[in-house]
Amino acid sequence: ATPSAVRDKQAAATRATELRTHGMSLRQIAIQLHKERILPQRGDVWYAAGVMDLLRVVTNQDLHSAKCGK
Repeated sequence: ATPSAVRDKQAAATRATELRTHGMSLRQIAIQLHKERILPQRGDVWYAAGVMDLLRVVTNQDLHSAKCGK
């Protein structure tokens, strides 16, 4: 059985961050997210630019949390 696709921004961000720490390129992460059936917020295909935006949001949230002491 094929697992159903998931459209979960937090799950995508967590997985993308994990893959990036393993040295994967943005394009490789996009391909892997697609293989794992983690969909972007809009559309059905990840692109490197979308992964970059996703990682940027996660990084900015982490910086904000660190500054606020959270």
